[in-house]
Amino acid sequence: MNFFIVTAALLLVVTGNTAAEGEEDSYNVVNYAGPKAFEIGTTAKFGCVFVENTTMEYSGSWQMLNSQQLAKVSERKSFVYTTAPGFIKDRFVLDGSEYETLQAGKLAATINDVRVGDDTEFSCIIEAGETSLGAKFSLDVYSKPEVYVYDQLTAFALNKEDVNGTITDIGEVTVASCTAVGVYPKPTSIKFLVNGDKSGSRSVEVPSDEWEETELEDGTLEISVDLNLSPTEKDHKRSYKCEVEMALDLGDDKMVKSKNSTSPLLITHPVEVVTLSISPKPVDMNKMVTFTCRSDGYPIENIRIIKRLSDGSTTLVGETETDNQAAKLIVTKKALKDMSATYTCLSDGQESKTEKLKVNWHDSVIKVTDINNDNKQVGSRVEFIEPRSIAYNCTQQGNPEPTIYWKDSKGKVISSGPSSAVLKWKNAMQEKSGRYTCSSSTGVSEIPIDLQIDQFCKPKIEKAVSQLEDGTLTLTVQCTTPRGAPICDIQLSTNVAINIEPEEENKNNVKIWSYKGIEPVGTEATFSCYAANRQGDYNVSIVVDDPEIVTFPLKSGGISPGVVVIIILLVTLVVIGIPYAYYRCCRKNDNSGHVKGNQLDSVEVEKLEAVEQVEDED
Repeated sequence: MNFFIVTAALLLVVTGNTAAEGEEDSYNVVNYAGPKAFEIGTTAKFGCVFVENTTMEYSGSWQMLNSQQLAKVSERKSFVYTTAPGFIKDRFVLDGSEYETLQAGKLAATINDVRVGDDTEFSCIIEAGETSLGAKFSLDVYSKPEVYVYDQLTAFALNKEDVNGTITDIGEVTVASCTAVGVYPKPTSIKFLVNGDKSGSRSVEVPSDEWEETELEDGTLEISVDLNLSPTEKDHKRSYKCEVEMALDLGDDKMVKSKNSTSPLLITHPVEVVTLSISPKPVDMNKMVTFTCRSDGYPIENIRIIKRLSDGSTTLVGETETDNQAAKLIVTKKALKDMSATYTCLSDGQESKTEKLKVNWHDSVIKVTDINNDNKQVGSRVEFIEPRSIAYNCTQQGNPEPTIYWKDSKGKVISSGPSSAVLKWKNAMQEKSGRYTCSSSTGVSEIPIDLQIDQFCKPKIEKAVSQLEDGTLTLTVQCTTPRGAPICDIQLSTNVAINIEPEEENKNNVKIWSYKGIEPVGTEATFSCYAANRQGDYNVSIVVDDPEIVTFPLKSGGISPGVVVIIILLVTLVVIGIPYAYYRCCRKNDNSGHVKGNQLDSVEVEKLEAVEQVEDED
């Protein structure tokens, strides 16, 4: 894209009458008005501005002349009004609405389709009576070129062999060319930038006497230059861009760079240094890890990345093709736990330093196994009878090693270790029952184990007799299963009926009967205790034969009704039968009286008479 530059150099033109010597200048000033740059092929708009001085009043007309017209009218005694300069009359237009007066104080001009050759001088002149004032300025035409670079030599050795077998340095060679098309005017400099250097500190400038210039039909130039070098190994893999510095300051557009770059120079030289890098390091499992091997030689026959195992064997990770111009090998893999190893890179007989890779991984779950049972997996609930040896191993493998914890039901750590922790008791008793949890520092799900250590219900029965100050007796019978687990079902019984009901008290694995106010009755009693849980049942008994309690009062309701009837009959027989028998055997022989010494009381007589009357009726 081309630009049109306007450089305004104000020139005050004064003709005719002027102020007297020593008097203050008091006249109007004409200034140039317009932008600083125009692009070739676009429209240039510019003009002049009349700055009115309040001490003088002028009336007259504007004129705008190019350098050719100005030369002619300067020979005249007075300025004449010119409508348009002839050499750009087809593209030069003046604003005629304010042409002849100073009403707006300005004169505007337009040049359509700016071209090379429009860079000439112009003058704006105001004519007022015998005084004329004016401004002189020049227009500069500028273009922005298209710049390209071309490869001339890309791969070569630093020495050569002639027909006689003599080896000499390659010397100076042309490695690239640059062409700038559509340049106007001639640029200040042309440079080759190394690897696209933006600062210009690494550049090679081509002297202007080595430029090849060709004028094009539109008046712009085509310029070609070559990059000549005496290369060294430092030039290996360098590429170049071309930069043209424009003659005028166009700001950011002053430096015009080529859109493309040359191919990297490939200079033949042996491999001396091989490097290997691994990233990221360490790496989490299933994430991507990249191995990069670089060799400084050219050409490269082979690049290999290998994994060295602890037993001395190797495994190939990746390999390049023959004559690798890039002189590097990049291999990207998903990280697996078996990739934690030592790696190295080989290239044409040279080897890099080794690099170690650690893959961070952990088992997704933790496991609990029974060491005493062939390391079989332990379920979430374990039940057994005390005493028993326990050794539960909680494990999780990984890198770095996780910390494993055993915690009790209160969250207290009771065992820990790297990768494993053991919950262990030599003889676990019932008090070790509860929930134990295995956890890991990696944050995977915890494993709870409910440990239930059972015990048989082996009851113990006890008795106690106590007496208050008032003589009241209390008999207490207690049955206890001190270590029964699960909790035992306890039942108390006796082989006799007691005249009072016991007060019963039940606790875990304890049952108590209390007979308060019991009276001695003169017999012993046997109390039995029955205790049972899922592990089995047991019976124990105790005999109460304390002196304080000789016998237990029997409940009336506890004697059989038949026995009661027999007792009543016996009492009746004794009360009635004996006197009656005596009467029958000891009566008088005659009916008039009794035998002496055998008299009966009136009750007995009534009973006897009643009996006799019954007999007589029979």
